[in-house]
Amino acid sequence: MKVLLISPAFDGFARGIPLGLGYLGAILEENNFETRIIDIASQNISNFEFKQLLEDYKPNLIGITSTGANYLNAIEAISISKKILGKDVKMVLGGPHASFGAETILLNHLEIDFCVIGEGELTFLNLVKYLDKPIGDLSSIKGIAYLRNNKVVFTEPQIKIRNLDFLPYPTRHLYDYQDFPSTICENIVSSNSNTELMASRGCLYSCDFCSTKKHWGNYRKHSTPRVISELKDLISLGYSGFYFNDDIFTIDRNWVIDLCESIISIGIPITWSCGTRVDRIDLEMLTKMKTAGCKYIYFGVESGNNYIIQNQRKGTTLRQVELAYELMKEVGIYSACALVFGLPGETIETAKNTVDWVRDKIQPNELWISKACCYPGTGLANYYGITSIDYESKINNRSKNGLIYGSSGIYTPFFNKREPVSELWNYIKSELGNRELLFADEIDIYEND
Repeated sequence: MKVLLISPAFDGFARGIPLGLGYLGAILEENNFETRIIDIASQNISNFEFKQLLEDYKPNLIGITSTGANYLNAIEAISISKKILGKDVKMVLGGPHASFGAETILLNHLEIDFCVIGEGELTFLNLVKYLDKPIGDLSSIKGIAYLRNNKVVFTEPQIKIRNLDFLPYPTRHLYDYQDFPSTICENIVSSNSNTELMASRGCLYSCDFCSTKKHWGNYRKHSTPRVISELKDLISLGYSGFYFNDDIFTIDRNWVIDLCESIISIGIPITWSCGTRVDRIDLEMLTKMKTAGCKYIYFGVESGNNYIIQNQRKGTTLRQVELAYELMKEVGIYSACALVFGLPGETIETAKNTVDWVRDKIQPNELWISKACCYPGTGLANYYGITSIDYESKINNRSKNGLIYGSSGIYTPFFNKREPVSELWNYIKSELGNRELLFADEIDIYEND
């Protein structure tokens, strides 16, 4: 059984290393399955080159990951693969979009044989084993969905991996990682020797605009010795800049401090970055993090309006945000702020007030600007009554270049009118343009007809 794992394109911006496929590749290789990974976005692979790779490798099974943002690109890659390889190749779609839209996906795209629901390592391995040597009943494999007699069958949910140290290191030899420096924070942590790793997964929170907790489950982490071991391994490969691709890096304060002390004890100068919440930091922790080489922290601030924040069940206040950025300035760590415009309750006035507040009160070094989108599986989609069927229907009628990360999506009603959005975008550039704006030049305006 030859397995090909694919990370589809993000038109315009490559987010970084597909660590999830790296974990899948590692666990497949441990079980003696020949495996290859293709990262279409980072390698900037054209359709012609993709077809050549398929013809050369000739996999028996393809696993492809997808979020709501690059779903159309995933479907395109699957369609090309079926045309090149024929009907016998098995197609498996995983990732958040497959987890929350499996029934719609399978009924609308018959070229997809299976969807993996939720955390994928155990499920995908068991599915590959079954397809390689069919023994027993397919329905006994936990965590999958598939068609049987034109009806979608969902098997029993897969249990979450409690001890993440069970997982092998993500495979880094299946592709040339010198071609894959992290595009996140790369100018902050290192000039040309970056990579990513994951120390934890899951989340304790249930923000309405996010599906992380539903997809990954509750917070779990690697042990400190395991993280240090992986860091040493990466250092031996020549890396000195690291991005911890965790949802909330500082959930466990004691663990963070212990990890930082262990990093310091390595005695090798490294730089690193992470993302977290404004209410999960303090002066002692930040000081320890900086001493251990932390140069950059990304915070999901979302809005400068307390009502909007509380309505999204974020659980933070504007004062907590202000205090967090005061601490960042005191310690001297480069700060990034992520804003989401168009959440329920947003008006042109509240949006401009957010811009003013960011400019005057928190003053981050860097801004990530995005538009609220109703992805399946989020409370935001439920709020606006957007089902996976709606999402499937509407994105097929819109440009692939609509979403901020480069694909199509269904935005909130705030973006229905062109004039206020243009006014806001011009205001952002005039008031915050002296800071680094990420993804901002990718924003385009589409009506939600």
